Amino acid sequence: MISFNLKNKGLCSNVFNVKIFYGDDQVCSIVAKIPTTENFEPSKDLSKEEQEKERKEKAEKIRQLHQNELEFYRLFKKHKDGSLKIPHFIDGSEMTDDQEGYILTEDFSSDEDKEEDNDQEHEGFEDLNDEQIKQAICEVAKLQALGYKFPEAKNLGKLDAAMNDLTEIHHDVLDKFADLDLDFVNDKRIKLLKDKAEMDIFEENVCSNKKAGLPEVLSHNDFWTKNVMFSPKTKELQRIIDWQTVRFASLTHDLAALLSLELSGDHRRKNEKSYVEYYLKQVQHYLDKYEVEDDHGLRKAKIDDVLKAYNGSLRIAIYGLIFTLMESEKTKESKEAAQGSELVNRIKYLYEDLYSDMEK
Repeated sequence: MISFNLKNKGLCSNVFNVKIFYGDDQVCSIVAKIPTTENFEPSKDLSKEEQEKERKEKAEKIRQLHQNELEFYRLFKKHKDGSLKIPHFIDGSEMTDDQEGYILTEDFSSDEDKEEDNDQEHEGFEDLNDEQIKQAICEVAKLQALGYKFPEAKNLGKLDAAMNDLTEIHHDVLDKFADLDLDFVNDKRIKLLKDKAEMDIFEENVCSNKKAGLPEVLSHNDFWTKNVMFSPKTKELQRIIDWQTVRFASLTHDLAALLSLELSGDHRRKNEKSYVEYYLKQVQHYLDKYEVEDDHGLRKAKIDDVLKAYNGSLRIAIYGLIFTLMESEKTKESKEAAQGSELVNRIKYLYEDLYSDMEK
């Protein structure tokens, strides 16, 4: 007997838990990720031709995201590397006009973890402790070293169609953010954030390594709590999931996303330099451990240059914070509930760190 249960309904894909029952009470549990266009139905106000054009554009966006994730899993399976904490890849197929496409991976969470996790409400962050932050940083360092170890990794991140409406998405989210009527948000600040979200400036900060004279590295590019999964029971990092947008970016891109979301504003301010220093030691360690010969100069990176890149990466991280707030259960509940979210303080602290000098 086989059972299918919808585990998670995402924007671009649906995730199912598939259980196969066999023998004497034996169960095999896997996860099936199926790309979907169901959340992108065109406006009825458009003509039939315009609706069909929009459907094709959205389908191509989702196809690119699915293909990118599929190629990532295939790459790591080919090289038989088991050190990076990602789900074990079983099988997958491309999304085409004739088939949906799919990715099958292990179901790594225990039944106890699932029950405990289902009992918790999430605002979009976890308040990770020091050991958990360091576990996540180690995975960032591993990924970067392996990105140089596997030459085919350079083929990842071909997402031109998937990213072509990113500015519009950011502007829409910022308009909704402005409607929360937060005490530190005004028209001038929303305009500044919109200006910084323009694709040329945004991409410059995604690749903040360039101005610091540092190499770009393989990055998860969506490095936040729901993708960096810790066991609710043991608090150990289990797996990193959702590799749809994996690409080469600044060496501090994932790190800034992690620290800005998972630490309170005050705690981040006081400790981010020490975490950046810890990251630098770890990436040098894994470059040596994996015997990476061509590190593009990463081993010789200086802390001051890495901190410069990190500051640029924070200019990207603030959009992730705002997006997480706007998608949180508190915001869906009411404006008043959103105003009381801890995420608001994290956004306020980060905005002050990034742009207060420009307002003097």
